[in-house]
Amino acid sequence: MFDFGISGYQPRWLIGLPSISAEHGRRLRSLVGRRLTQTWLVWDLNDDEWFVDCPALLDFDGERVEINHNKFDEVSITWNSADPRQPVTWPSFDDYHPRLAWRNDTPPELVALQGQRLRAIEFLE
Repeated sequence: MFDFGISGYQPRWLIGLPSISAEHGRRLRSLVGRRLTQTWLVWDLNDDEWFVDCPALLDFDGERVEINHNKFDEVSITWNSADPRQPVTWPSFDDYHPRLAWRNDTPPELVALQGQRLRAIEFLE
């Protein structure tokens, strides 16, 4: 299984709202009322932009949810497995060699949400 160069991360791909809700709905709803304390994105240091292929990490008072999209309709939601203190070692293919690192200070819109309480969970397709 491809781990996106993230130690400990093992995505589990789901397709469709029924399967995502059945697998993660209860746990996601348990985050309502919790404060968003930290966010982490993988940053492409060469291009100075978000490397969207990797998961976004959202920490709610110590409960970290890791969300990743793949292809058109696959979503992986995992919990407390990716450690942003560890380096991202993306495997190199051909001439593609990104330099990647976790960042918790960007984009400003996401950083601005830190400290706020989660009010609701909504699944959209």
